[in-house]
Amino acid sequence: MKLKSFRIFMLIPIAALFFSAAAAAFPEAAFAGANGVEEDYQLTSEEVSVDTNKISYTTADKITISVTNSSTGLLFIHKNDSIAIHEIERLEGDGTWAKLLVRDPDVRYDIGPPEEFRDGEKYIFDWTPCFYEKKEETRNSRAGYAKMPFAPGKYRLIMIFQRRPSDDVSTWKWLLTDSNEFEIVK
Repeated sequence: MKLKSFRIFMLIPIAALFFSAAAAAFPEAAFAGANGVEEDYQLTSEEVSVDTNKISYTTADKITISVTNSSTGLLFIHKNDSIAIHEIERLEGDGTWAKLLVRDPDVRYDIGPPEEFRDGEKYIFDWTPCFYEKKEETRNSRAGYAKMPFAPGKYRLIMIFQRRPSDDVSTWKWLLTDSNEFEIVK
C-alpha cells in the first residue's frame, strides 16, 4: 500500500472516532433552542414569573415584559429579550398552543453565559412582537426565514432560566416558565 493511500485509509476511522466522541460530548438537548428539542427542559411557573404590562395590544404596540425571580435562591438568566425568550406560543382554534420561532434558525448567536438573577430581583424590557416563518423556496433562491409581525390572536411567551444547586456543572438544569396570556387585536 502506498503511503498516500495509507494516510487516506487511516483518516476514515480517525474521523469516525472524532465525530462519535463529539456526538457524545454534545447531546442533542444542548442545541434545544436551535432545533426545537426540549424534552430535557422542565416547565415551571413557581421560580420565575413573567408578566406583560397589559393583556391587550394592537399590532403596532411594543410589549413591556417584567421578569421576576420569585424563588428563594439564586438563578441564572439571559437578561436580553432575544435570548431569554425561548419560544412564542399562539392559541389555535382547536385550543392547542402552536409554537412560533422567536429567532431565525439560520442565524447562530454568540450569547455568552447567563447572568446571576437574585431572589426578588426584577428586570424589565420592551419587546417588539415578531416571530420567524419559513419562506417559500423559489427557483433562484433557497428558502429562508422571514420576520413576521403578530397577527390578531392570543399569545404567551416561554422564558428560559437556569438553576445551579452546586458548583458541579452536571447538576445545572435549564427550566422554562410561561408568561401570562395576552391578546393582539387589530
